[in-house]
Parts: sequence; C-alpha cells; structure tokens
Amino acid sequence: MRPTAERGELTGYAAALDDLWVGVRPTLAALDRAAAEPEVLEDVDLDGLRYSLHRAAELAHGLAPPPEAGWPHAELGEALAAAREATGIVADALDEGGVEAAEPLVWEWRGALFNVRLAHRRLAAVERRSIDAFPDLPRRTHRSTVATALVVGGAGLVLCGAMAGMWVLWTVGIVLVLGSLPVSAPPP
Repeated sequence: MRPTAERGELTGYAAALDDLWVGVRPTLAALDRAAAEPEVLEDVDLDGLRYSLHRAAELAHGLAPPPEAGWPHAELGEALAAAREATGIVADALDEGGVEAAEPLVWEWRGALFNVRLAHRRLAAVERRSIDAFPDLPRRTHRSTVATALVVGGAGLVLCGAMAGMWVLWTVGIVLVLGSLPVSAPPP
C-alpha cells in the first residue's frame, strides 16, 4: 500500500490510528513468528505481547472515529480484543501443559491475528474513500459478514482436519478462506 500522507502530515483520527498501528505492527509480527513455529513458544513473552494487544484495543475503543469509519473501526477494536484473548488462551495452555497443549490452538490463534490485519485493511480502505462512496454501506456490511463467516468456517475446518489428520477437511477449509478474498474485496 502506498501511503497518502507522511506521518507528520496526519492529524486527528488518522494520526491517532496511525500511531495505534505503528505500535501494533511489531506485536503482530512477533506473534506471527511465534505461531509459525510452535516449538519456540516457551521462549516468547506471550504475556507482554498480550498486554500490547490489550493496550491497542483500549486505545482503539477510546478513539472517536468519523461517521463513515464507524463499523470498520469497531471491527478493528473487536479484532484486537479477540487476538488478545486468543493469545491469552494459548499462553494459559502453554503454562498448564507445555507446547503439546498449546499447539492445537495455534490455527485458531493465527486466524485471530489475521483478523486484526484484515480489520485494519478495511478501515484503511474506508479512510481512503470519500463520503460519497457510502450509499451501499448495508451491502458492504453483508459482504464483510459473509467473508468473516468464510474465514471462520475455513479456519475451523483446517483445525478439525489437522486434529483428525484428514487432508480433505484441510483442503475445504483452505478453499473457504481463499474464497473470502474476492467477497471481502471492496467493490470497484
């Protein structure tokens, strides 16, 4: 993505959102690295990273978005909170049963982290559009609901397939997740 303004030129809501994202990006990168290699989970400070997500969620809930960014802003706040909770669940499983207990939760956790990036992308797309582009807001809300359902359903099938050792479920889950991409794309 090409930035439309330099960081120093942003003001108000856009500057606050940019500051929030600058703080979240390294946290998501660290969590993604940990989720990609579950065997190193014990070496990662999940509690510190979870606190970073907590702070970001609180900051997001404390911002007052412009009217056209209301629903995507709420989606970002909820995605941050869900990622924080998923990180906490993985950390608790790791504390109680080690890597073996945490490993089955990794796919769902990665989905929660992905949803943060997806929500940020949707919010950034709304910020770039003019207010005149919003007469079809209910239709886009429906599209995002369908895309979210596809991602959640696909992630669930991948998780079930991984746990059961059934590659067919993995394949169907991956197809559902990939099918969410054209559904979630903004209309031309």
